[in-house]
Amino acid sequence: MEKSAAGIRKQIISGLLILFALPVFSKSFDPKNGQVKLNEEVCFTNTPCEFKLEIPGVEPDKVQSYIEYLPGGIEQISSRKESIISEEGGTSLLYVLQFKNPGTIQLKPLFVRINGRSYRIPFEKFNVYENPDTILPELSIRLADGTILGSRYTFTLGQHVELTLLIKYAVQIVNFKWEAPQNAVLKEIKRYEITEGVPRGKEFSSESIEVAKFDWQPLKEGNWSLPEILVTATAYNGSRVDLALPDCDIKILSPKNKVTQKKGETLFDYAFSKPIEEDKVQVEDLNSMAKPEILVNLRSTERRSFMPGKIAKQRRNLEKSWGITLTSDESSRPQYLMILISCGLVFVAFVITLIIKRFRLSTVFLIVFVPLFIIAVIGGVKISHKRAIYNGGKIATIPELSASSNVTLPLGSCVRILNHTGHWCYINSNDVYGWVEEKNIIPIQ
Repeated sequence: MEKSAAGIRKQIISGLLILFALPVFSKSFDPKNGQVKLNEEVCFTNTPCEFKLEIPGVEPDKVQSYIEYLPGGIEQISSRKESIISEEGGTSLLYVLQFKNPGTIQLKPLFVRINGRSYRIPFEKFNVYENPDTILPELSIRLADGTILGSRYTFTLGQHVELTLLIKYAVQIVNFKWEAPQNAVLKEIKRYEITEGVPRGKEFSSESIEVAKFDWQPLKEGNWSLPEILVTATAYNGSRVDLALPDCDIKILSPKNKVTQKKGETLFDYAFSKPIEEDKVQVEDLNSMAKPEILVNLRSTERRSFMPGKIAKQRRNLEKSWGITLTSDESSRPQYLMILISCGLVFVAFVITLIIKRFRLSTVFLIVFVPLFIIAVIGGVKISHKRAIYNGGKIATIPELSASSNVTLPLGSCVRILNHTGHWCYINSNDVYGWVEEKNIIPIQ
């Protein structure tokens, strides 16, 4: 009997070691500084950009490498090996590439053979910016909570709204003015240094610079646009450009119709907040709301509900009636939290029974724990996905307004946000991938 118990204990411990050691042993080889890095401060289009991989302790004659694949619009200019001058020695691999289009780039791994052994070393993800000789300045608005104003937003009648005007890709502002809007009060609170006409210098920066801060108070309900603010700026190429704020549809509601957006809510806030009456989903009058706003409201409610079935059915019926391609439902955060807690409790029970030598019972807990752990991991991946509702239109192949595209998505499509660069987002919906402007999507909270 004792031998049988010892055997069971051995099997349990071996199983645990295998379960938790798999992630460790499945990792690919990663030498010191095992990442090909951009060897420039900034990379521009149509300009050679150098990348570097350092392999310490290995002489150049024992290292061979090449790039297996480069997508269209990317050209290899040259490559070379250099010895690292240090006590340890080593090899530096240097590759010079040139990019036709701007955007966030993730290249395929570099093939490297070291002492007869082969590796694939990943490139770091990096941004390629439009060449300063062609890029033009851009204006944007930041709200008090740090949000960059998109293509549509809702405010309350009489609400004091703090608007900070931002500019990027500009060397100098030579003219700045604004006009008092109708049916609203606009006060200039502060002007920043860039409005004084002093050049910032020719060194490129993709950072947005503060221009001025305003207090805006709408005094009438309805649909409005942003206040008229005009800026004349000097681009990096020396040209002067007249700029205006991007289009934004502003909806002003009376205080009783205000849509409350809670900030800083965590998974626990969602799980233990007041239960939602699923038959009475709190959505504004559907006739007065745009399709994307309705779908965002419904999908956000799905995420907060412990039993989101009725809400999901209501949303799917609307999508079907509007001719929108159905996508996966939202994951319930309270359900995920319950799975996490259950997983933790079962694991604690397993450890306790193992310590007190109740091996058969600990085996049962282990059998229950493994599938719970797998479900928790899968659920965590789904919960982490950033999703949004798209306002409809073309999907660009590169993050550039002039990019041509024959691919479109209908108004109200649910998309997954895979990447973000500047005011562009890389999205996916079913089999469609591409770039859209951030102002054209509404995140699901």
